[in-house]
Amino acid sequence: PTSALDGQAEKSFIQSLPHLVKNKTLFLVANRASTIKDSDRILLLNESRLVDMGVHESLLETSEYYRSLVA
Repeated sequence: PTSALDGQAEKSFIQSLPHLVKNKTLFLVANRASTIKDSDRILLLNESRLVDMGVHESLLETSEYYRSLVA
């Protein structure tokens, strides 16, 4: 969980991920949009149900629920 990390530690962790998971699939569960905003695909869950999927920019445009979480 990245929620226990301060901003600098989280940034360092996120920046190291591409090198660590090259040619692998990574599932990252996060509460902060900053943690996942650069992901290839975001799966948006609400009460254990998949409600939307996409990249940060498209979800901001199309998903009121995602916008409310980011705000």
